[in-house]
Amino acid sequence: MKKNLDFLKGIYIAHRGLYHKEKGIPENSIRAFKEAVKRNIPVELDVHLLKDGNIVSFHDDNLSRMTGYNKMIKDCTYEEISGLRLLDTNEKIPLKD
Repeated sequence: MKKNLDFLKGIYIAHRGLYHKEKGIPENSIRAFKEAVKRNIPVELDVHLLKDGNIVSFHDDNLSRMTGYNKMIKDCTYEEISGLRLLDTNEKIPLKD
């Protein structure tokens, strides 16, 4: 059964937050989410379950593209990745409290 999704036409959704690499706002960061909220734009984000049961917002299965750390995120604990920074900014991988 097809649903009518016309209500979505003309609505912007911030995919992975409202990020801007050149301005130092990496995707899936708290800052990118706050930028979208400031503009009243809904946010789409990805979540991963870590080895220790913690949940984080991160798009890729491997950490390397965004952090330079070549490891599958599902095989990490939050303690292990808590010091990593997204794209050499001060932004960390967001943890669900």
